[in-house]
Amino acid sequence: MALVSHDHKRAWQLGAKFGINVKDCYAYENYDQCLNHPGVDAVFVASINGAHAEQTIRAAAAGKHVLCEKPLGNTVEECRRMVEACKQNRVYLMTAYRKYFEPGSVALKKLITRGKLGRLRHMFSAYTEFVDPGKAQAWQLNPRLAGGDGTCLD
Repeated sequence: MALVSHDHKRAWQLGAKFGINVKDCYAYENYDQCLNHPGVDAVFVASINGAHAEQTIRAAAAGKHVLCEKPLGNTVEECRRMVEACKQNRVYLMTAYRKYFEPGSVALKKLITRGKLGRLRHMFSAYTEFVDPGKAQAWQLNPRLAGGDGTCLD
């Protein structure tokens, strides 16, 4: 097991918290060393949105399976490149999305698969999250790093 963070100090702090040896804690500039670590079979990408594509493609090239936090990529083209890199390197790629496993989602899936709601023809669901510009991280307000076109900030 290994851990990568934006700086070594943060990696060491998190590593200590989760019982990871300090020599297995890396900063982003040492990401390739982590990918070459013999004990790493898969990578969980939970960095800023704008880094997801690059980190996923590098992990795939290193032969590592990838669980990528949402959004998978900031653009359709990034997502296509990520999927293609994982296909070419024969590794799995999955988006980490917690809603699939929340009690309400699990209960709804059971109702649907058991036919309790009849034959569904359409289903609509919405989820919105407000990010207070006064409390947001700088990357969250940068469309290139966070995704989107920034129109919601007007």
